[in-house]
Amino acid sequence: MRRTDTRPFGTLAALLGGLAGLVLFGIWLEESARRANLAQIRQALHQSSLSLGQHAADMIEVAELTLAVARAGLLRQDDAGGVQMRLAEHMDDTADHARHIARLIYVDREGKGTASRMNDGATSIDAADLPYFRYHRDDPSTEALLGAPMMSPVSGERVIPVSLRLEGPDQRFIGVLAAEMRVDAFSTLFQRLAWLPGGLGAVALNDGRLLALFSSTPVSGQFELPWAEVIAPLARAAPGGVVQSVWEADGLSRHTAVRYFDHPAITVVTAATDEAISARWFADSKLRLFVGALLIGVGLLVTLRWWRQVGLHMESLRQLKRMEEEFRLLAEASADLIEKLSLEGVREYVSPASLQILGLPPERLIGTNVLDTLPPEERERGLAALANLRHRAETHRSVIRYICPDGRERWLETAISRLDDNRGRGTGLVAITRDITQQKLHTEELDALAHTDGLTGLSNRRAFDAQLQERRRAARESGQPLTMLMIDVDRFKLYNDSYGHAAGDTCLKEVASAIARSIRRTDFAARYGGEEFAVLIDAIDQEAAVLIAEKIRKRVASRRSMHDRNIPWGYVTVSIGIADWQPGSARDIHSLVENADAALYAAKERRNCVRTHAATGGLGSKLSA
Repeated sequence: MRRTDTRPFGTLAALLGGLAGLVLFGIWLEESARRANLAQIRQALHQSSLSLGQHAADMIEVAELTLAVARAGLLRQDDAGGVQMRLAEHMDDTADHARHIARLIYVDREGKGTASRMNDGATSIDAADLPYFRYHRDDPSTEALLGAPMMSPVSGERVIPVSLRLEGPDQRFIGVLAAEMRVDAFSTLFQRLAWLPGGLGAVALNDGRLLALFSSTPVSGQFELPWAEVIAPLARAAPGGVVQSVWEADGLSRHTAVRYFDHPAITVVTAATDEAISARWFADSKLRLFVGALLIGVGLLVTLRWWRQVGLHMESLRQLKRMEEEFRLLAEASADLIEKLSLEGVREYVSPASLQILGLPPERLIGTNVLDTLPPEERERGLAALANLRHRAETHRSVIRYICPDGRERWLETAISRLDDNRGRGTGLVAITRDITQQKLHTEELDALAHTDGLTGLSNRRAFDAQLQERRRAARESGQPLTMLMIDVDRFKLYNDSYGHAAGDTCLKEVASAIARSIRRTDFAARYGGEEFAVLIDAIDQEAAVLIAEKIRKRVASRRSMHDRNIPWGYVTVSIGIADWQPGSARDIHSLVENADAALYAAKERRNCVRTHAATGGLGSKLSA
């Protein structure tokens, strides 16, 4: 009788095969997770090299810009006291927006220097042997020089110098102006790499000299970057790429990203050790391995259900991977606010940077419309932008003024782009927002400095030329005349010869004050050049202009500021020329300046008087009382 074995060997074999397959599948999943984790870290290195490099470049460019602004002021100083005061003023101006700058240093052509703050070092500096002094002394270039770290001649701390060559009117070398940046300010930038396994960040000059270094694990004091073997080839062959190599300095295998900048000439390096990456992955995978073993132990009872869960799990992984590829890596590595929006503008994802930029945590923003956080005056424009993006795949950029919940004002720049599927249909929006408050304030501050006369506080010649064109356009639109007063301090050269340039500066300040107090709020006053001033007045005739000019002349004279060589008065006086320009005239606007100057020339023949230039080209007069 044939024996029939009713045991389900086939099913058992299938189950055992399924379990073996599950084991192999689990190994594959873990390997995929390991690779995905490695890809995430490599992408983070890539993004960090870009964002941290941009921050470092911005800090260096702020130092260069500070030096450029300070250079113009220092060239007008005649003594050491004035230099020291000007350095201190510029240092105070940069204290809020450029805290990485420790001090400003001025070195004359002999190598003797002075610093903006003297309470942390010697009161005089012998800088003749400093590398940047020798470089600018021998090299005629006026470009800023970024130097290697050195010991500060003032405080003895390690600093990174940025310097400019100073030249006189004849282009001869007269000294050097330098800004000392704190090394630890650069190191602090890389603290955000602490989350990376074995994270390391460095900023170096493009010739390999190290500027700043950060490592989440201890390194030797003699540690050097593998410049020739790894950094330089990567910067040339694949800037911004990530490679794996062994560093000879410590024998560790690292994944390394390099970002090269041409100006300023720096190279940014971010790296993570392969050993630390693997150790963290193993630590994170312990729980998964335990769960896998438990599932395999249950075996026969839960196989079918487990397969179903695997299918769901794989689908979840695909969804998660897609989301991570689109947003997560950028969001975690960037200080900018990244948001995923629906086509209607509803927030589906908000990066952690929202707390820093908008003053609101991500959980309070998810589910709200992006238009809700816009100022009322910007909402209509934002609504139109969303409607346009729903129909066309493009990028919309805007700059808005934003008020945080705590009342602080910020300026934000936002770029919104549309996400499309394979058929080109919009599936959502991505918005990237960055805080540009400091850049905007700094730009406005520099703009004010560029259009203001540093001595008198009035507008300068550049601002006058721009205002002349602006008021010409306004005069054409209104049909009203434009009048100009040209004011000159009588015998000012003799005043300087008698009382000195410091007294001359004080005199110019007093005249500027008298002008500012005598004109209307709508009028425009500027220092035209030397001891000459100019005033632009809208919509008045020459008789009214004479009254204003007389008010200025009398106010200056009433001060009775001593000027023995201004005979016969013996005190400071001014002469004023007046001309106007009619919108219907065939004359160019520059004839207004020429006529006012001609009237001033006529006034200076008698001094302490007002002369007018009639519209027909003739000269009229209004003498002093």
